Amino acid sequence: MVTQHDGGLNRRGFLRRLVSLAALIVAGRYDEPLRADEPGSDPLGPVLPRRLLGRTEERVTMLGLGGFHLGMLDDRGAQKMIETALEEGIRFFDSAPQYQEGGSEVKYGRFLTPKYRERVFLMTKTLARDAAGARRDLEGSLRRLATDHKECFAGARREEAGCPSHEDPCRPGFLRPEPLGSPVHGGICLNP
Repeated sequence: MVTQHDGGLNRRGFLRRLVSLAALIVAGRYDEPLRADEPGSDPLGPVLPRRLLGRTEERVTMLGLGGFHLGMLDDRGAQKMIETALEEGIRFFDSAPQYQEGGSEVKYGRFLTPKYRERVFLMTKTLARDAAGARRDLEGSLRRLATDHKECFAGARREEAGCPSHEDPCRPGFLRPEPLGSPVHGGICLNP
């Protein structure tokens, strides 16, 4: 609402308009990562809308299936969870070697990658504090996931007491230990 004073704008009204205009300009330029495609389909069935993943050009489904709970299920339950996620349009799957000591990756390796690998975006993480540890995590993940590559390998950056960062995960080569499995994208996540 514009406040008038003697036929013109007062300072408060002017500032409100200015802030609103600035917000519209910023939203118009920077909301691309928030925009989603229309729902679509692929040979597996309907697919949820997709969004850009960070600063990449990859478009992943707006909802992904995290692997933390998957490793806690028996094989039948894990297979059902994966297949239900696919039926509901999810094509983004995430895990980490730390989840049940690789248990969730083993379940993905049994029930996701053998049949659906070419249709999904697969991401895993590492808590390693150096390039050698990241490489070990990547090697183990690829083996457990029963795949030769993954689309994204992220370093979890935690600066907590007792968990210092010895090497910067943003440093070139830390998350992309060539040529093994050569993830297409590397990144940083805030939680493991």
